[in-house]
Amino acid sequence: MLRSLYSGISGMKVNQTKLDVIGNNISNVSTTAFKYSRTRFQDMLSQSVTDAMSPSTNLGGVNPSQVGLGVKLAGIDTIVSQGNMQSTSRSLDVAIDGEGYFMVGKGPTIFEDNSIQVNHQPGTHTISNESLTNSKMQINYTRDGSFTLDSDGNLLTSDGYRVLGYSLTNDLASMDPTAQAPNVVTAGGFNFAFGPGASLNGYSIVLGKVGPDTVASAEVDTISKRIILNGDFSKPNGITSEQAASAINKALNAAGIPQTVSVTGNNTRITGLNSSVTGDAATILGLTLTVTEPGVLDGYSIEIGNIAPGTATSANVDTKYKKIIINGDFTNTVSEADVVNAINAALKNKAIGTSTNVVAVGSGAFTSISGTTSGVADGGTPVQSIAEDGVINFVDATKEVKSYDGSLKTLRIPDKVRIPGENVELRIISYSISKDGLISGVLEDGRVAALGQIAMASFKNPAGLTKMGNNLYQASVNSGEATIRSGIGTLGEDNSQGYGDALQGMLEASNVDLAEQFTEMIVTSRAFQASGKMITTGDEILQDIINLKR
Repeated sequence: MLRSLYSGISGMKVNQTKLDVIGNNISNVSTTAFKYSRTRFQDMLSQSVTDAMSPSTNLGGVNPSQVGLGVKLAGIDTIVSQGNMQSTSRSLDVAIDGEGYFMVGKGPTIFEDNSIQVNHQPGTHTISNESLTNSKMQINYTRDGSFTLDSDGNLLTSDGYRVLGYSLTNDLASMDPTAQAPNVVTAGGFNFAFGPGASLNGYSIVLGKVGPDTVASAEVDTISKRIILNGDFSKPNGITSEQAASAINKALNAAGIPQTVSVTGNNTRITGLNSSVTGDAATILGLTLTVTEPGVLDGYSIEIGNIAPGTATSANVDTKYKKIIINGDFTNTVSEADVVNAINAALKNKAIGTSTNVVAVGSGAFTSISGTTSGVADGGTPVQSIAEDGVINFVDATKEVKSYDGSLKTLRIPDKVRIPGENVELRIISYSISKDGLISGVLEDGRVAALGQIAMASFKNPAGLTKMGNNLYQASVNSGEATIRSGIGTLGEDNSQGYGDALQGMLEASNVDLAEQFTEMIVTSRAFQASGKMITTGDEILQDIINLKR
């Protein structure tokens, strides 16, 4: 009878602990990057009443008879599954899509160069023993990327812990803006500057529809790798830089390409794009056209439509607005015969006149339109290579920058950047964080400078990390040492895979499932009540035994 009392007590104890864990899970349902815990139980020793017996000639085998002595806590596990991603649109919010952890520190940095040395030999990528021995900085790990900046530009957690990462220069206030290619190209008089984001290797910017009154728009052809810009290039400011940027960014977004472009400059006016037919003649792009039936096309205008490279020569007749629109690859020389044949086919299709035809009187070829494909625009500096066919090979920024010395430092985003060799300081107007953790600043002149890279760590057993509060963890003897992601361009073994992607403007939500926790709470509370009932039942039986003497 005493065994049932103690079994009931053990049941109440472990279920009380489980309720504590469930309560903590529920209270942290809105905590950034919180990982919920689960409770596991094990039965305690059992007291044998009879031992097991093997089969004999006369009898079969007999199983052992045992009375259990209760339950005990087997463990409290941290479930490190990924939480949902929540968009915040805040530039300093960073979530990790994967298994990595941010590295943060508290306390003074170490060594004269304020760096933490990292082993980069094959198979290591851990903090050096010298740093561990001499470090005065307490290093913690977190998945809460709600970072802030202090007055000195230090990148911090919400509790003031410094975010660790790799410096890309020996002087955080002096950056080489060409370390990360600005990707500035020109087309149609506009300068297009692409920021950090998806690689656009092999893409080209071309002008498409350029005729009068063409509405600004753009499209991305992922097969031919072209960004086609449409707009009115027949007059100055027929399309503005703002309209061009808006059109291209919408097209990139629609194509699922995470990249943005800023546009400066004014459109180049392309002359000769349209001409009115007067009597029996019209001139367009240097080619004089005559009509065999004078007066039939009075009031019509001939315009250049789509001029994108590779466009087949064709013509359309709009009888409502009295337009003859010619399409073709005018970035190269177009044959006058092809144009005349296209116009005559369109006139015949619309049954205009009885025998109306257009004939050409000129040099035998159109004047080609120049400046419609992209080119280098950075004072001659080849920030990207351009093939003979005009295709731009955009530089992948992460291939151009390199970690300064491969050691960890506290990261800082300065207000201004000194440009080596130019004796000038440029203000940082905005910054972005790539999936590799690369922090890039956009300078006031449109160039982009790589400022640093956020470090990430992983563990063989992340469930073995010790929770320190404030969304922080510390390595334990069972989590293993932190394996640190190598910085961009670090000499030695590259272990940059397997840590996850940094997602700017997002935070990881708690992985607590309320429905699951409430179900566990109901079951656990009933188990607690049942264990308590076992004690009261045992007490009643003991009372009956005591009353037997009466």
